[in-house]
Amino acid sequence: MRKIGSYISCLVVLMTLVQCKSSYSNAQSSSERLALKNALSNEGIRFDAVSASPQNTAAYNSVANDILIQRGDNANRINLQGQGYSLRIKDDEVQMALPFYGERRLGGGGYNQINGPFNFTGPVKNLQVVTDEENNVLVVELTTQNNTESMDIDLKIYSGDFATVYINSAAHSFIRYTGIVDKIKEEE
Repeated sequence: MRKIGSYISCLVVLMTLVQCKSSYSNAQSSSERLALKNALSNEGIRFDAVSASPQNTAAYNSVANDILIQRGDNANRINLQGQGYSLRIKDDEVQMALPFYGERRLGGGGYNQINGPFNFTGPVKNLQVVTDEENNVLVVELTTQNNTESMDIDLKIYSGDFATVYINSAAHSFIRYTGIVDKIKEEE
């Protein structure tokens, strides 16, 4: 009987400790989200890509695995760390410098684009910023366009400044990027 009592006591103490840590991180991430939300309105935010995860199709997989395996990547996740790929949202403008992996659909301005489909500066349209308190996520949704296509961008910012960018385009297959988000510094 004493063993059961000591197990229950340990369980209660453990649950109390877990709850205390959880509430601290929620308060901390709430202030981080508020700071980034304010930065979006003022100095802007910058997303630095760490990896890309393209939509997998049979055609993409058959080509990509042969090419990417030489670098240690695979068709599901491509390492972009340290290569300077980013997305910036400042004022009413989006600056994209992200690589594209995946399939290009018909239309969309040709195959020989000099800067690629996700390397341009475009206008911000339909900007929505929503705080999801239940999941501790700041969600930034917008639409932008380059010379040939329009695309929807969803930026989800989690605690610790970890973020995910989802890009859905009419002329290119879906792609997801993971990385770090921060305020744009004055010298940038």
